[in-house]
Amino acid sequence: MPLKRDLRITYKEKRLSLSLEERRAFSASICKEVIDSSILDDAHIVHVFLPIEKHAEVDTYPLINYLWDKGVMVAVSVSDFGSMDMKHYLYTPATRLSLSSFSIPEPQHINELIQVDEKDIDVVITPLLCCDKRGMRVGYGRGFYDRFFAKCRDDVKRIGLSFFPAIDGDIEDVNIDDMPLTHLCSVEGFITFEK
Repeated sequence: MPLKRDLRITYKEKRLSLSLEERRAFSASICKEVIDSSILDDAHIVHVFLPIEKHAEVDTYPLINYLWDKGVMVAVSVSDFGSMDMKHYLYTPATRLSLSSFSIPEPQHINELIQVDEKDIDVVITPLLCCDKRGMRVGYGRGFYDRFFAKCRDDVKRIGLSFFPAIDGDIEDVNIDDMPLTHLCSVEGFITFEK
């Protein structure tokens, strides 16, 4: 069974090996799959990760623009690497972004923004390197999203976006704090994980 450490190395390399054209095309297809799935239809607040360009993450801006056009509120995070926690803020077309010291796009002037409580979020669009067929994900290893998920409602939809389908075999070193995705959207389509 695969270990997170090995999967992290493998999938970072796989993602960086994609050309810019491939990443753009795959990102557009993935965002369209999420939109076409109808999973966003009843959502009032959707949390969306802002892609880290140097890590070649799925581009979520087409999804954000769709949500804005539909009048759905979008939340994004600011990460605190001291407390290893995230705070969430409403993100609008007027919100200015800058790169953090970790190259994460984050909103500026957060004291002027509306903070969002985790319990008010209906859907979390989640970054990942890969996941298994139970929805257990591999991220960058800091646990930010697992702590975030733990503060959300039990019925929150946790949708991972990946250029790659779920891996065969269960991730071996899952721990008690790891929270599974409810769905995965990859270049192979949109799937729901069994509970």
